[in-house]
Amino acid sequence: MNWYGNETTNTWDSHITKALTSAYDDALARAEELGILGDKTGHAASDIIARHIIEGAKHGKYDPQILADGALERLQRG
Repeated sequence: MNWYGNETTNTWDSHITKALTSAYDDALARAEELGILGDKTGHAASDIIARHIIEGAKHGKYDPQILADGALERLQRG
């Protein structure tokens, strides 16, 4: 099986999609609460968060907490 989860449609299954969405929502909310959006616009920050989560999923990481934590660390590094 490739990183998409479903070789026929090249998509993640619904459980993985829910986990990635949860990670994204959590990371973005926590970034706003912590005030670490800094000089980045909301769109730039959300792009960094989304790219980090997708890259993690491509490498088999689907735990929302781990993905969100990693995305926040990446956002703080700039």
